[in-house]
Amino acid sequence: MALSTYAELKTGIANWLNRTDLTDEIADDFIKLTEADFNAKLRIRAMEQIDSITIDSETETVPTGFIAVRSFYILSSSVKYPLEYITPANMFEIRGGSRTGKPRAYTIESDDETETVPSGLISVSSF
Repeated sequence: MALSTYAELKTGIANWLNRTDLTDEIADDFIKLTEADFNAKLRIRAMEQIDSITIDSETETVPTGFIAVRSFYILSSSVKYPLEYITPANMFEIRGGSRTGKPRAYTIESDDETETVPSGLISVSSF
């Protein structure tokens, strides 16, 4: 069955579930929940964006719309220096090291009780 319109998708859902009493609101909910599930699990090139962060303190706020890090590096004089991801626990252990030089590692920590990454902080450290 080819689905070329939103109405056909809703009809296809009702047919697949073998339900004649499926309302538009319920079909809309199925579609919204499926989209949310796909968006939480899938990573495609169209979701990527490049953001620049000026590191001028130990922590920086993640960019708007942040989901995950693909790569993180320091750009200095047109040379890329990749940063290594380490866990928040490991970052805590090495804090207090050097405050000079280029950062070598980063971690991501949440700053709220729900542990949602988009409101988190990026911590960087030189060691």
